[in-house]
Amino acid sequence: MFGYQGLVYRLRLGKIRWLLFLQLTLYYWIGPHSAEAAEYPAQVIISAEQYTDNIAQLTEALSLQLPATKVSFLVSHQLQKRSQFTDVTLITFGYALLQWRLKLQDPPPTLALQVSRSGLKKYWPERLPYSDNLLLLWSDPPVARQLYLIKRIFPHIHRVGVLYSTRSAELLTEAQPIAEKLNLSLHGRKASQSTSNHALQQLLQHSDVILAVHDNEIYNSATIKTVLLTSYSQHTALIGPSTTFIQAGSLATSYSSASHWLDTLVDWLEVNPKHWPTDAYPHHFSVMTNPQVARSLGVDLPPVEQLLLQLQQSGSP
Repeated sequence: MFGYQGLVYRLRLGKIRWLLFLQLTLYYWIGPHSAEAAEYPAQVIISAEQYTDNIAQLTEALSLQLPATKVSFLVSHQLQKRSQFTDVTLITFGYALLQWRLKLQDPPPTLALQVSRSGLKKYWPERLPYSDNLLLLWSDPPVARQLYLIKRIFPHIHRVGVLYSTRSAELLTEAQPIAEKLNLSLHGRKASQSTSNHALQQLLQHSDVILAVHDNEIYNSATIKTVLLTSYSQHTALIGPSTTFIQAGSLATSYSSASHWLDTLVDWLEVNPKHWPTDAYPHHFSVMTNPQVARSLGVDLPPVEQLLLQLQQSGSP
């Protein structure tokens, strides 16, 4: 009996030792790699021309999300006086700080915000600025996602009109294969701020809906009223380019809120900067619509939650 119990004891002890060995082996091979993948920077400096309420809220929220990381803010002129950026990751706002960052000899990892595809053309008309450990996070919604949104709201239309300038011409080119996939026909017309209304009137003759790309040369505070009135005179909806236009009378758009940007920043700060792409859109987003405009145009507008789910399931950017 003693021999049998001793055998059982030795078998159990051997099993325990084997499990301990297996756990240590798994920790050795998996643990360090997982810890490395989830390692956040020791210090994050947020910088912009001014310290606004939105940036203050972002700084505080990021501090709460990353308790082991020192998160602080520096006005742009203060940041540019620094000469050392050891163990620092920057989050910059706007084109001026991006230009400064590109001139640094030994630049720190940087996430550049408040830059758009068309806006960047004003400063770098020929090519996208490139630097190691620099990620451009576009502020404008991807055109592909806006086309998917159009298709969900207007499943039976085919003609999509697009006003564009020299700065946003490449957006139209990139949208073409997505439009073909969705059985949409893009009709583009080049315009500027001074010619946008005339170009829009011509474009409306060949369009079932207007896709407003993010281009401040065409869509801005000076043109917003005329653009919307002109499109409505032809009973044609405008999609995009931002939530500001939705509040003024555009029909719908996808967009990223402050909480979406926070989640996006946390996601990228978790990734080793060596693995950052050159540019990216925030993959957290929502949809905003204007039901009053929909009723006036006779559009059967699906619920926002349904549109968002459909966009997420479609695999659009």
